[in-house]
Amino acid sequence: MRRALRSSSLTRSFLDLGLLAWVPIALLFVSPLAFGGGDVDKGGTDRGDNPVVGSLPCMVDPDMEWMFWEPLGNDPNGGIRPGFPAAIAFVGDDLDDSILDADGDPFGIVNDDDGWDAAGSNHACQFYLDRAAVDAREVTSWHWAPSEYIGGTMVMSSPFGSRIVDLDGNAVCIPIQGLSTRTGGGISIATFKISPSSANPTLPVMTVRVTVNGPSVIVDYIP
Repeated sequence: MRRALRSSSLTRSFLDLGLLAWVPIALLFVSPLAFGGGDVDKGGTDRGDNPVVGSLPCMVDPDMEWMFWEPLGNDPNGGIRPGFPAAIAFVGDDLDDSILDADGDPFGIVNDDDGWDAAGSNHACQFYLDRAAVDAREVTSWHWAPSEYIGGTMVMSSPFGSRIVDLDGNAVCIPIQGLSTRTGGGISIATFKISPSSANPTLPVMTVRVTVNGPSVIVDYIP
């Protein structure tokens, strides 16, 4: 049974903002990508249970099921593994169609599911998403951070203003769909800075940069 993705009130809250930064860069055209590797139904056996997403080798990580329980439609687990690093993830029922390409520092992560409906990374990475899938909310983007970041902020910046979101949980939605639908036929960039709580000032600020460009939505993650 396909999981029904929950719509995010945070995603909807960004739709009314002017978010677009027009920049003179060339349009990118990339072809659809099928996951390679462990899923026999998807044509690969070279890495056991672990797929390769574009150029990014990945490892199955069952913890993604509770890290991103909300978009996956799971019950909250409540358990937090000490020292688990922050991660970005992309969630959807057809990620082999929604993700066009990916690259980054090895290894990426996928959830322990026959359909691989969550994929992402704890490391620096770049994911190319099909814009039509983003617009239809067939794929959503989320960031998970350890508990030291709860009480911190996510600051979204663009030439048209900024928005500050208080982090009241480990996972937060990155509103890629709102950015894409607002862009129209142009190009736009938005940057999200995820900062720890004031009680943990020495922890790093993590950056997610979203570029809407022609048929693609490009998400760069800098942990």
